[in-house]
Amino acid sequence: MNYEQKKKGKKLLKQYGAPLAVLALTAVLLLFLSFTFHYPVVGEAIGEVPEEPLDLVHAGSFNIEVSKVTEWEFTAETSEREASVYQMEVVLQDGILRYHLSYNRALLASGLLGKELPQAQGIFVDDDAIADIELRYNPDNQILAIDNLRFVAPETATIRLLKSPDGVPVEEVVALPLNKEAQLKIEVLGANSAPTATVSFDDSSATFQLQESAKTATSRKYNLKFTPTAEKPYLLKINAVVGGKTTSKSYLLAGNGFLYQLNDPQYPQMKLILLDDVKKDAKVEYTFPAVSSKQPFSLPCKGSVNIESSTSQGIIYGFGKSTILSSYDGRKPEQWKFSLPSEFSVISSFKGYFARLNATEGERKISVQCTFASELPPLKSGWNLVGITGFASLSTEDLTSVVPPGAHVRQVREVQRDEVYKSATALVPGKVYWVLVE
Repeated sequence: MNYEQKKKGKKLLKQYGAPLAVLALTAVLLLFLSFTFHYPVVGEAIGEVPEEPLDLVHAGSFNIEVSKVTEWEFTAETSEREASVYQMEVVLQDGILRYHLSYNRALLASGLLGKELPQAQGIFVDDDAIADIELRYNPDNQILAIDNLRFVAPETATIRLLKSPDGVPVEEVVALPLNKEAQLKIEVLGANSAPTATVSFDDSSATFQLQESAKTATSRKYNLKFTPTAEKPYLLKINAVVGGKTTSKSYLLAGNGFLYQLNDPQYPQMKLILLDDVKKDAKVEYTFPAVSSKQPFSLPCKGSVNIESSTSQGIIYGFGKSTILSSYDGRKPEQWKFSLPSEFSVISSFKGYFARLNATEGERKISVQCTFASELPPLKSGWNLVGITGFASLSTEDLTSVVPPGAHVRQVREVQRDEVYKSATALVPGKVYWVLVE
């Protein structure tokens, strides 16, 4: 801002003396200076002396409240020097900030910053012709930004897992036959350079072979050989490193299609099996114990099945004709009984159900065909009796993404046998939850 502009501002204040004029002029000054000099603003500014040097190598920039912090250290790289520690001292007096930048306590640069000169452009900390550090000071909030001019944000790698030899991409899960070597391909891609990849399994007994098969300037390809030996899910984690940054992605390799099993004494035993990882065809197998209490259950996959279907898909053939099923439709309870007028006749995903068996008839095995998917149930205002699909547990906080606009999740209760409830913080596929939305 030049001298004439300052005179006009002072004349305006003196002439009118109104608070509105003060606020308006301040807003104009801040807006002008912010656009002109890129002032740092109040936000995640450091208000205490850092215990460790600020890492400008990986962060690139920091904001400092110089009214509270007057000296600190930072780490930076230059063309002539690897990551090294530098010292910064500042003194704030009468709106003027004096700074001293040192290396090994030897002074490298010093200067003054204020309204007339809010920015120290191009501070050199070595002997080359490329600037290394920049300082930007906002006298209105007393925040100093220190920037690493050499900072380059690390690039993120792209990771892909493909079937071999057809090259079909694996989205999330893949079904593999038991005791047969599976051949998969891994591709990792970077924007400017080729990442390197490593793999690991959550099962320490899993054996595999990883071999690089091709490389370009920005990508690498690997062959992964793995033989599943048990009917269970194997969690594969792929790490790709490029530019000092690690990107990770996980896949589930389903031995004999086995994705997930629920073993909770409050629920029937449940298995989720992937039949076709391309079409996402799946099957759920339940084993209901021979008890007369109401047993909660839900489908961990998408689909619906007619209870009284005349084909083998009808689950009445597993439950038996004396079983009573119940649920909740968002307004009132609903019930199904064999050969009697009932409020529902279909078991569907995202809804919660109860089954009351005739205990004298023994345990019941039920099989349901469905489509594999990992999704949350759509929620309505009021109470919802729901379940989630997939094989992974989710946080109850994730439910905020499926409520009506302006509504909030007020309560989440896990349902147990005989409609006993407990507070829940996690959502487990196959289980049932009462969710209150208001």
